[in-house]
Amino acid sequence: MDVARQSTISYQETELHPVSEKGPSENMESQISGGGTSEPRSCDKEELCTEDEQPFFLVESRVPLWNELRQINDSTPAASYPWAVVGDFNQMMRVSHHSNHLAIDVDTSGMEEFNLALQDAELFEAQAKGLPFTWKNNQADPISTKIDHAFINHAWSSSFPESFAEFLEPLQSDHTPCLVRIPSLQRRNRKPFKFFHHVIDHPSFTDVVKGAWNCDSVIGSDQFKLVRVMKGLK
Repeated sequence: MDVARQSTISYQETELHPVSEKGPSENMESQISGGGTSEPRSCDKEELCTEDEQPFFLVESRVPLWNELRQINDSTPAASYPWAVVGDFNQMMRVSHHSNHLAIDVDTSGMEEFNLALQDAELFEAQAKGLPFTWKNNQADPISTKIDHAFINHAWSSSFPESFAEFLEPLQSDHTPCLVRIPSLQRRNRKPFKFFHHVIDHPSFTDVVKGAWNCDSVIGSDQFKLVRVMKGLK
């Protein structure tokens, strides 16, 4: 995965809400010893060096995401429901997330701030299986780190105690894919939606649709509002 991306899963409607996206981190070799650096570095891509946006391998560029997790927990309904955040954070949580942590002094930039943000957002690591490291530098001197994570809140842990995050073998990417498994849930066979065209001719059709299509009464993301309104209309 060449784009640093995080997604949150709110099981209220089993939907995906994008939290934040950053541009491609092309110069990944500059942070292979740890979770980034606080010193400015040269960039391989000119667009990564603009004054308005710092490369995502700099700690300062990740702070808005961490603050957004705090904000979601503090001021949205997500905190009241099972909530999971999964993706590439480009940040280690501890020195053992570096494959050579016993042989070198690992750069700890951003670790304390990241862990404090997770604490404030009331998120913690989900039970994990599979590969212990999620990114590799693909160089002659191999280095691996764990910078992709799966976090859950207490409501998720209580609702799905047997769930776990499985980090699979990477294919073409230098990041491992992560699959969140919930063994207790079985996929339901959805009934197809059927719409009979003669319904349009009913004299109350327009008024019924207008009454059901009230997005202002639903709190959440635009995608969540659309799903709820369409269910109400059905």
